[in-house]
Formats: sequence, C-alpha cells, structure tokens
Amino acid sequence: MFGSPGTVGRPSESASVGPPGPFGSNRVCICGQGATKRRNTQEATPEQGGRSMGATFGPSRAIAVLLAAAMALVGLSFVGTPASSEDAVSFQFSVAGDFGSWSGFRESLDQLNASGSDFALALGDLSYGGNTGYANTTEEAWCSKFHKFFPKIEIIAGNHDTGDTIAGEGNINQFIAYCPFNIKTSVDGVYGKQYAFDFPRNNPLARFILISPDLVFRVDDGEHYSYDVGTPRYDWTKGQIEDAKAKGIPWVIVGFHKNCIGAGEHHCETGTDILNLLIQEKVDLVLNAHEHNYERSHQLAYTDSCPQGVQEHVFVPGC
Repeated sequence: MFGSPGTVGRPSESASVGPPGPFGSNRVCICGQGATKRRNTQEATPEQGGRSMGATFGPSRAIAVLLAAAMALVGLSFVGTPASSEDAVSFQFSVAGDFGSWSGFRESLDQLNASGSDFALALGDLSYGGNTGYANTTEEAWCSKFHKFFPKIEIIAGNHDTGDTIAGEGNINQFIAYCPFNIKTSVDGVYGKQYAFDFPRNNPLARFILISPDLVFRVDDGEHYSYDVGTPRYDWTKGQIEDAKAKGIPWVIVGFHKNCIGAGEHHCETGTDILNLLIQEKVDLVLNAHEHNYERSHQLAYTDSCPQGVQEHVFVPGC
C-alpha cells in the first residue's frame, strides 16, 4: 500500500526541517550503510532504493516506513532553525536492529563510530544469546562491546529479548540494566519497552516514540503488548503523538521491532491498527527491524481513494 514516492538522492545529502506545524516543509535524508547480523538481504534496484542510498521526503506529511535490520545501519540527519543561539540547530542519529554478537556486529559498530551520530537506536533482537567476550552474560557482554565503540545507544525490545523464543537469547530487563538510557533528555514511559523522548532537550526538533506491538514479555508477567484500537497502549501512543503536535515539535518518529508492511518473510504481525494510527496522525517516519534486510516504503497517507488505510493482503494504489 504505497503512495507517492520520495525522491531518491545521494547518501551524502543533508536534510532540512522547516517550521513547526502540520504542513511544514519537513524533509529527511535516509542513508543505509553497513552490515549487522547476516547477509540474506533482499537487494532492491537503484530505482527501488538499494542498500546505499538516500531518500528525501517532501512536505506532504505522509509517513514513510523504514525497515533497518541485518544489512542496514541507517543514519538520519536533521537541521532546523534554532530558537536561540544556545539551542541545537541540527542532530544526526542512526538506527538498526537484529544485531547479533558475531562478526557483522563489529562491522556495524565500526561504521557507527565513524558516522558522527549523536545517538543510535537499537530496534530489538539485540544479542541472540551470543557472547562478545566482554562479560559473562549475553546482555552485559553485548552492551559492554557496544559502549566501547559507541556509548549512546538506546534500546527497545524485540521478540528474541522477551523470553518468548529460545531460552537464553536475552532478557530485556538485563539489557536495560547494562544499556541504560543516557541521552540528556527526559523519558516518558518504561525505557526498553514503551517510552518516548524529545531531542534535543530544549526546543526539540523531534519526538521519538518507541513501542512494542505484538511482543510477549515472558520475562515479566507474560503480557502480550497489544496496540489494537481502544487498548491502553494504543491510546498512550496516540496521546504521545498528539502531545508532540500540540507542542509544535516538527518531527514525530515512531520505532518498534516488528513490521506490518514489508517485502520479506514476515506478515503484519503487529496488526494493522497501530500502523493505520500512525498514518492517520501523519507521523513523519516509522522505523522497524525484524525482517533482516533493508527496505523503504513509499510515503503512505489516507486519501479519498484510500479511506480505510492499510489492509492485510490487499494492495490499494491510492494509499
């Protein structure tokens, strides 16, 4: 269900963020680079958006969905007009998921360290139970190695971090302990599971909302995190988006491990309700992992010919 595409650009392109407001001239450059876990990527043609590419999203306020797992360590840059000389005018962050603990992990960390990013987001499935040799447990070893190469890593759980798959693959509570939130800004919610933060702290350019659709937290009380319409977690997410808009924050970015749309092996495990909420609220960018490849959607939006949004197993060109 793809709408009008963004413009393919060069990986080195920067991006400008326009004035706040529902139809400000907001743009973002997305650049894929490097390797993380395993080399089973589904390569796209240059016209479709390959691994080494940039994408510019125009002022339509439609959302774009980006899957950054396995082969792609993705860097995004933001530039804005400061409210005062003391406020940050730009920042850059990187995002990836499904890292593992093996040779590709080191390659990704080397590239991340050279990226100039202010921080990085890890979208779940962190160590897969492997040990980097930096500590005794998989969680401490993974975080210790990450911090050696790049200290500011913020995490959200994946299905291999919640006790819902193979025993010993990792406990998100231990990852939270060894990879604590370390950006100088406040956190709303439960870090590592469902939380939000603004960046920079003063006069923020973006609100980041990290959630956990369809994850079962057996390391806690076994709750299945549902984001269906009417659930508390759906309402929390909607409230975070609307609060960011009310405060005039130019960009709203939502990240979670499992995807709803994609060209890989996974179907819409999250359910369509949460993605349709993000489309309806005109979130600027959605970040996913899980598929073990790099994918980028066209921009998505509700239109007269797409009144119902995303539907499973149905292609609606008007979206």
